[in-house]
Amino acid sequence: MKKKAFTIFAGTLTTAALGLGCFLFSGQYAAEASMVKTESDENVTFQQEKDYWLFDSKFCTDTALIFYGGAKVEELAYSGLLNEIAESGTADVFLIDAPANIPLFGKDNAEIIMNQYADQYETIYFGGHSLGGSVAGMYVAEHQYDNIKGLIFLASYNTEPAPESIDRLLYVYGDCDGVLTMENFQKDLEQEQKAEKHIEILEIKGGNHANFGNYGIQKKDNPAEIEREEQVQQTVNAIRTFVQS
Repeated sequence: MKKKAFTIFAGTLTTAALGLGCFLFSGQYAAEASMVKTESDENVTFQQEKDYWLFDSKFCTDTALIFYGGAKVEELAYSGLLNEIAESGTADVFLIDAPANIPLFGKDNAEIIMNQYADQYETIYFGGHSLGGSVAGMYVAEHQYDNIKGLIFLASYNTEPAPESIDRLLYVYGDCDGVLTMENFQKDLEQEQKAEKHIEILEIKGGNHANFGNYGIQKKDNPAEIEREEQVQQTVNAIRTFVQS
């Protein structure tokens, strides 16, 4: 009887493990190789570390952005966007390298960055795309640093109200987004407005969910009505204005 019970238990564990493996490794979105930007130039120095990548701006020394990618999206799919943010002089940008491309699994990789770099920056923002934005909000809620000043959500929202120390929030999304749950987005927005946070919102006309990165068509998303480059440029401009205001 014990042997049979053990066999059933082992079988259940195997099934669960296979299910988890299928979830983690199926439906992954790879970066479009031709669009990956990891070459240093006269404006941005690219640096690869074990748990993150750094886009080091030649024009900015006092501001940083720590960024989480979306779920099951190869992180370097965001390299074009993040390189442009650094190139614009808005901030040095750190991109979290998360196991299995699941930002929640790499949430605390930000602590490695903060331990090494926090003292070098007057102002630090956290942000991310889709689930990555929510994970950024989780990290900020769990860690108190005087120089973390705000959150940036790209097609994303906070799963809980931002702490009192965070009073600056930027939301950017496309009106053709077929993935973002607008009910949850609006709920978060209303909570933050009641808390009298400084909030900036950009709705990109013709923008969709996937075009914040370079990873092709995302399941359930709607086709964009503008070019990806236009969506990225509007996003970069919004982030620069938000950070520098």
